[in-house]
Amino acid sequence: MKVRWIIIAVGIIFLAVAIPTFLSNENNEEVSVEEATSLLNQAVAYAQARDIDKLCDLCSSNGICRHQWEDAGGGQAVPAEPPEIVDTYLLPTVHLKNGGKAVGGQVLVLEGVDGLGKSYRTEFFVFWTGGDWGLKKELAVTNGVYWSGFGIAQCDENGSVKLEPRIVTTSINESLLGTEDVSPMQAPQYWSLVTSQCFARIEGVSGWIDHCCQLYKLVLESNNEEDYYELVHYATARSKTIFPLRSAWIECVRHESSSTMGWLDWSPGSDLNIRRCTPITIERSISGSSIGGTFAVYKTGWDITKYAEAGRFANRWYGTAWRSERDVAYMVGVSVPQGDWPVWGLTANYFAM
Repeated sequence: MKVRWIIIAVGIIFLAVAIPTFLSNENNEEVSVEEATSLLNQAVAYAQARDIDKLCDLCSSNGICRHQWEDAGGGQAVPAEPPEIVDTYLLPTVHLKNGGKAVGGQVLVLEGVDGLGKSYRTEFFVFWTGGDWGLKKELAVTNGVYWSGFGIAQCDENGSVKLEPRIVTTSINESLLGTEDVSPMQAPQYWSLVTSQCFARIEGVSGWIDHCCQLYKLVLESNNEEDYYELVHYATARSKTIFPLRSAWIECVRHESSSTMGWLDWSPGSDLNIRRCTPITIERSISGSSIGGTFAVYKTGWDITKYAEAGRFANRWYGTAWRSERDVAYMVGVSVPQGDWPVWGLTANYFAM
């Protein structure tokens, strides 16, 4: 079976993190490698037992954990062998100039092969959470689905994160072409994942918000002048103790350093007002290749803002939730001149009062 290779250059994403409603207590205690490894061992045991409930209980966000589980291939993709820890480093706590704080912790860089035979490299991020309002201080993990391939990023004091360009190699199996006489340009188009990133939690005494993004490039498209990208951005927020969560929102804005963008699509396409607990799917499909995900909306709604400026979009969850998680998500598709890449500023925030 012949394998052809396409080399994809991944662009830069800038992340701007918004301020939480309330600042948390000072909690700069470092997480040791031993503590992080202990949590990893628990995650491996739960994953190999296919116990997604216990696995996601370890995680900082149940909703994000479940999305990563499904996105990675579900139970079939669970690795047969534990991952190898190839590196470790501390992600420092960052105090933003505008008064906010992003949590720090220990990162275990993991490598291995998943149950579908795909190699992975994931940054398993362990940090302390709680410890205020009489809440139990405990360890939590981002990227608990340790074969998901997600990285972790921390903002600087200005609230931004820069992801350096890298090269991603994607193989095209000959079976996609139908026959050996068909060229790669005649094969079906599909979305190729070029980067997956989660961001350090923004936590205050009234609640917290976690968010992640994935960037995809359309491969085998026939346009010789433009390239096509889809950004998936999603978050989970939760309030603490006596504070009800009132809203949580995420937004993307074209960064000034970005190449020119043109609108392709956006999802959701309109506001949602939900009177019952409902799973909402946002997705983009082409030639049978789908990207996106399913997120829970509980008896409240999503309020979208689609701007005329290409690439700028926001979605806000609103309602009242007491000490329970709420999801918010969106997708945007843009075109850029061929060989260039889109650069976004991403923001996330919540309000609990």
